[in-house]
Amino acid sequence: MKRSLKVDHNCARNFKFGSLVTYTWNGSHYTKEIVQSQKTSVKKLRVKVMTNFGIHLSMGQCRRAKKYELNLVEGSLVEHYCKLWLYDHEI
Repeated sequence: MKRSLKVDHNCARNFKFGSLVTYTWNGSHYTKEIVQSQKTSVKKLRVKVMTNFGIHLSMGQCRRAKKYELNLVEGSLVEHYCKLWLYDHEI
């Protein structure tokens, strides 16, 4: 009996790590892209994660990741309003 070794592996596994991946992980991997183009849609971010890592994420997870990273970079509105009083005292 003659056997041949196949180079291609035809395993039909589909990994769905969406529940294991947090929005902080997702945001930290795409920080540069989120900050450079803040108007990037959540759908495009979801497609990038799916093509790069093969992970299926929900729209909510991508939305939270985008909001988290923008909040880290820009700071929250509450922090900005707190600084107004400090600016007033300086003037």
